[in-house]
Amino acid sequence: MSSAISSSASLHAKPQLCFNEDIKIVTFSGISAAGKNFAASALQHADDSISMIRSFTTRKRRPGEQDQEYEHVHRRQFQQMRMQFLWRITAFQNFYGTKTSDIDEALYAERPRVMHLVHSQVDVLQKYASQGSCQRVFSFLVVCDDEETIVQRLRARDPGISDNDLGLRMRDILSRQSEYRSSGRYHALIRSTDQKSRSDVFAEMMQHLSSPIPAPRKF
Repeated sequence: MSSAISSSASLHAKPQLCFNEDIKIVTFSGISAAGKNFAASALQHADDSISMIRSFTTRKRRPGEQDQEYEHVHRRQFQQMRMQFLWRITAFQNFYGTKTSDIDEALYAERPRVMHLVHSQVDVLQKYASQGSCQRVFSFLVVCDDEETIVQRLRARDPGISDNDLGLRMRDILSRQSEYRSSGRYHALIRSTDQKSRSDVFAEMMQHLSSPIPAPRKF
């Protein structure tokens, strides 16, 4: 009986993606509402063996948000863990950080892992993960060039946001997106639009992930 179940499960298992063998961690960075979750999920949806490296945050959990991208903890707990983090930052009065042990585990795992990474720590992770001249992190910058799409996504995330706060947030977001594009920290860019399907984004990413890792550049 168990062998029959195992055989049935193997028939429905998704094939493992063929990455460049040097790639151990795939990161997604970008402004709020850029579409990072959608991009990361495109890889995970195509290959069940790809898991996400979770970071820790003191930010309150958003409605409907699950502990996949972040593990939500109290400020006191975060402070107690601070020496365990490879990096930690403060943004909008909240703390964010990723454990060094989780990065180390990913670097020696059999299959690549994905993670969301704040812009300021992209080169920190790249340097930490490099083995001599061998880079083991592929860094995607996810951008959204349609301002109306960003506004709609922000309103969906925070229905009670005022027009004034939304305007301030948009100015900050667009400034940051321009800064990220000109930083020269990323290997490839993904343009997020509501017209792109998950399979479209997946195909675009795999063109990069199955090839040699290029030098980071400006976009």
